[in-house]
Amino acid sequence: MKLSNEKISILESTGAQGVTITSMEDFIKENWSLSYKRIVYRELKINRNRDFINSLESLIKVNFKKQVVGKGYAINPFRLFQKYSSNDSPSNLKENSSFFCSELIASIYKRLGLLQNEISSSQYWPGTLISVF
Repeated sequence: MKLSNEKISILESTGAQGVTITSMEDFIKENWSLSYKRIVYRELKINRNRDFINSLESLIKVNFKKQVVGKGYAINPFRLFQKYSSNDSPSNLKENSSFFCSELIASIYKRLGLLQNEISSSQYWPGTLISVF
């Protein structure tokens, strides 16, 4: 994600680190890209106006940084079968002890109003997110 400071950061959930936010600069400097066979960049096709960037930054800095960073990586079988989400509010983030990669991104998109709130974030897989946007 590219925020207002023009620096690119990566929000991810991995087996080794769990949920992290890393600057692209550190990602390259630390050679973390060597951990991956392939890295795919997917641009979110949306008007990135000042309001959108402010909403994204607020969401990341307030909710996600405090409530999600440091959580583990896991694909929870119970959540995989949970098709609908009646309450996917930021307070529920505290209850999740883990996230898998696309579940984490879907949670952000839902809070930004880009995905339906009723469908559980665990129902979105990397291939699903491509077809949504």
